[in-house]
Amino acid sequence: MLVSTSSLILIITYIIFTVINLYSVSFIFKNKQTYGTHFIAFLSALLPIFTGIITSFFFIISTSIYISELVNIFLWKISLMMYYFSLFYVVYIYSMAKDSRNLPVYSFFSYSILLGFLVGIIFITDSVWIEAQNELIVFDYSIPLKLVSFAYQTLFIVHLLSLSYDIKKMSEPQEFGNHIYIYTLMMIIPILFFLYTLIIPFSFLIFMFIIIFWSGLSIGIIYVILNPQSFLVLTSKIYYINIYHKSGVQLYSYEFEESKSEAGSSIWGNILIGINHILSEFIDKKDQIDVLQTKETEIIVNYDNEYGYALLVIANKKSAILEKIMEELIEEFREKYKDELDEISDINRMINVSDFEDTKRIIETHFKMFL
Repeated sequence: MLVSTSSLILIITYIIFTVINLYSVSFIFKNKQTYGTHFIAFLSALLPIFTGIITSFFFIISTSIYISELVNIFLWKISLMMYYFSLFYVVYIYSMAKDSRNLPVYSFFSYSILLGFLVGIIFITDSVWIEAQNELIVFDYSIPLKLVSFAYQTLFIVHLLSLSYDIKKMSEPQEFGNHIYIYTLMMIIPILFFLYTLIIPFSFLIFMFIIIFWSGLSIGIIYVILNPQSFLVLTSKIYYINIYHKSGVQLYSYEFEESKSEAGSSIWGNILIGINHILSEFIDKKDQIDVLQTKETEIIVNYDNEYGYALLVIANKKSAILEKIMEELIEEFREKYKDELDEISDINRMINVSDFEDTKRIIETHFKMFL
């Protein structure tokens, strides 16, 4: 069993990288509510587990430690398949970030066909063999495997650039879109190294591919940990925020830019007139409505029974972090306007809604990530 200097560097780096990945997974699960939904937290945690730890393990074992020709080739084949599935997984995350939906049918169909060919070629034919054993074990491939692998990774590069461009256009603030674009380029660089190894099998290229692949992944993981709200901003849309008094009077209304194109302001205007009367019947009651659903939106309600009003947010979906922001807004609104709210505790008293004009600042402070 031979271990070269390059192999030793990769093994030590992998151990350090694994510790970072395990910490990141632990952090994500401990703070899963800050990622908006448990599903997004699960997607975020799966990346370092599957790609960072498991796939990298097979990369290291197959290229750094010679066991036998048959075993190393088999391990490298597993590495290849996990690597190809990792690319598919990255595209899926980008698609989720773009419009909160699964991959379009045509994209899923294209990836499925190429993955099917790759599986067939890799495991059914003698498509991989050891080319050399220098600093690292270098593998070469059959022509069919090279062609399909090249097509698959080219599709990934083009698709990822397209998705990142769309995300950059829709991102607010723009800095986040720029970060996505830079990270996309970092993801593409190791793939270009790998594509080059299809043409010229060389240990240095394999070494650089693994190191840059880890570096890009590490930066992505650190960014997800430091900016958990990024997924929420991209996948969540808020249309309206309304505050209603228990008498049915609307104290304040805030319309987000997104609502003008997606929620249909004229339709919602009529619906909200009816909703405020419904909510007025539930304030001060034990059994209260907290969510109303339509096909495309959810209407989330937070009550302040002490002062007799309700905060209503119309969004594309409910999330734990959105509820937390609503609670914080309720607290600041109550603190700022407790005197005014005390004065209108009698539902027969005239309400001057101009007293609540500064609510705009409170809303924009707490919901600034969605503006």
